Amino acid sequence: PGASIAVRPGDSHRSHIAMTQAEDVAENWAGTNEAVRDLHRALITNDAGDTLSVSEVGNVGASHTTPVLPTQMQPKIMEPGGFRRDFLRRRAEETGAPAAEVWETSLLDDMSSRRGLLSAIASYQEFPFGFMFDEEGNLIERSQRNVKADASNAQVAIGIFKAFVAEGIMFLPGAFANGGWLASPTIMAAMAYFSKVGIFMLVDCHSACPGALGDIAEEAAGVAGRVAVEVSLVLSQFAICCAMLIFTYAASEAALDGLGLDSMTYRLRATAIILIPLVPLSWIRNVQKLAIPNLVANVFIIFGVGMSVYYFVSQSAEEGLAASAIPFKPDTIAIFIGTAAYTFEGIPLMLPIYESMKHKQDFRKVFNRVFWVGCAGLEIFYGLIGYVAFGAEIEPVSILSVPITRFTRTVMVLFAVSVVLSFPMMFVPATRIVESLIWTKAAASAGDSVVDLGGLFQTETARKEQTALRRKVGKNVLRSALVVLLCAISIYGSNFVLEFVAMAGSLCCVPLAFVYPGYFYIRLAAKTKLQKAQGAALMVGGLVLIPVTFYQVVTNKSEGGE
Repeated sequence: PGASIAVRPGDSHRSHIAMTQAEDVAENWAGTNEAVRDLHRALITNDAGDTLSVSEVGNVGASHTTPVLPTQMQPKIMEPGGFRRDFLRRRAEETGAPAAEVWETSLLDDMSSRRGLLSAIASYQEFPFGFMFDEEGNLIERSQRNVKADASNAQVAIGIFKAFVAEGIMFLPGAFANGGWLASPTIMAAMAYFSKVGIFMLVDCHSACPGALGDIAEEAAGVAGRVAVEVSLVLSQFAICCAMLIFTYAASEAALDGLGLDSMTYRLRATAIILIPLVPLSWIRNVQKLAIPNLVANVFIIFGVGMSVYYFVSQSAEEGLAASAIPFKPDTIAIFIGTAAYTFEGIPLMLPIYESMKHKQDFRKVFNRVFWVGCAGLEIFYGLIGYVAFGAEIEPVSILSVPITRFTRTVMVLFAVSVVLSFPMMFVPATRIVESLIWTKAAASAGDSVVDLGGLFQTETARKEQTALRRKVGKNVLRSALVVLLCAISIYGSNFVLEFVAMAGSLCCVPLAFVYPGYFYIRLAAKTKLQKAQGAALMVGGLVLIPVTFYQVVTNKSEGGE
């Protein structure tokens, strides 16, 4: 009787697995406690196929052969429902009945597989850019990460499309006004090609040094390389957040006619309203909770693009091509290049998408098909058709060029709301990197060792809980302050939208697209002189673009909205 009481959690599972793997059932019974014997005997069947009760199996012993669990099934016995599925499988074998495939899949696996497509459409990776954090917000070392590589080719294709086709596409027709109808598509196609080259170079670097972009940077350039990449990632994400807010201001102001206010007053009042949901949303730790709002935002982006194309085509059919549309604008061409670089904002997400892919050998094929047709092709077409329809009169945010009707007002308002709800999807990843630099593991350990008189009689667990609470409150304060700062920058940037976007593309996106991949490729993956020359050309090209674009943004005024 005492043996049946002293059962530890998990004994039943462990003993069952041990018995199914043993060659001699008698030895299994000898080393098993009474409770486990009762459980196992209850599953044994007689020769007629009837299940024996516990009272009928007292003399089974070595006369009954315990079925051996197949090797591929052994890990699954520990999963929820594992005993049930194993029992059904063995009964099917004994009776000759066909086994159903569903018996081999747990409920959690089935739910995960069904959820995978939605996750690919609606959200970023669980750990964007490949950076992984524990519950306390500390960066997990590369050796301790566990990345699931189970994404299908279809999920990867959707992830690639979602990474590159975002609200940035709305700035392209206005950006084409800075380049011209001939030069802009040509340059953008070239930038798309070199962006693809940079992505494939990063994939080759990943093969030589598995890990996130920061790990590759540290392997190639030491701690300074990791810091440079992290700074660029943070700045690029914050720039995207600002662009999202600028779009929200512009769309809502146009839809509501500014409520009869001047632009600056409207933006200030709109900011006060936006901060009410935005600050609490920024406190969310798990961005997957915003998967549905982000899905809605993506749907409205595609819908907004379709609606804009309809009106662009109608405008061209009624009025003809805009007379102010010219083939080439040398004075502002570099501003267009900066905006085009911003459009390819999804480059840092390619390594996490590649890591999550089940069939990694298909990545280049899947990427080429989706990128050229669904991403670069769509963006070039949208930018060109908008520019030739309105010429220099195209609005910096292209959706504002469509006629204002009740329908378009509704779309703009809903678009603005969905962008606000998806704002944390861009904000949280960058903020977590900042937090990992401030609240390090060393700081957390130091905080745990501090004991004040008020907590003198508290347990160690209670003190750690208080430290964790203080850390969480501190992070929430930091996030709130950053949201307010980004809103202030966006209010100022709304006065020169395209210049702001071009500046973000030049300073933040060009290094991630060209400079870093070229240098890392030279250091980690290039084997021949030709490969090293290719990496150097990509890196030098990026280094040249940064000052040229910056100079034109500072010294020239964009003509896209005039």
